[in-house]
Amino acid sequence: ERQLAQREYRASSSHAGLQAPNRAHGLRTWFEPTGIRVHDRTAGGQAALMGLSVQGVGRGSPLSPPAPGQVSSEGARVEIRREGFVEWYENSPAGLEQGFTWPERPGGEGPLAVELALSGASASFRGADLVFKTPGGRRLRYGALSARDAAGRLLPARMELTREGRVRLEVEDAGA
Repeated sequence: ERQLAQREYRASSSHAGLQAPNRAHGLRTWFEPTGIRVHDRTAGGQAALMGLSVQGVGRGSPLSPPAPGQVSSEGARVEIRREGFVEWYENSPAGLEQGFTWPERPGGEGPLAVELALSGASASFRGADLVFKTPGGRRLRYGALSARDAAGRLLPARMELTREGRVRLEVEDAGA
């Protein structure tokens, strides 16, 4: 039974692409070279509830737009490998965790930033977390932001809405 439960969160490929169901939250996420699309798990082919894609990475402004990545999966983990960093997802009963890993500290001064484009939903803060609200009324929480360096030290990080449809994540990585 435990193996069956674990399989319910694994990513799998089909003619339509790589996807992972999340029974606990009633969602299905589709993974693409540019980001993710989140659907209602039981709604069949209906339109996505929301999408999230990396629009820029770097320091200061403007951020550099990343090229689409290579999508791969192992079990419930999906990676989008891009030049210079990996965008990754872990699917579990707790939800879909998103993360970013750099093999080394990117050069330059100021905080390291990732800007995400949100599509199909609106965003507003509820405490330290964002809530994505879909036109159909679904609310999806995006939060629990944390950042660590290679030694495991916690780094100061913040999340902000920069303009309609953009979420900016910043990490103070000067000592990383």
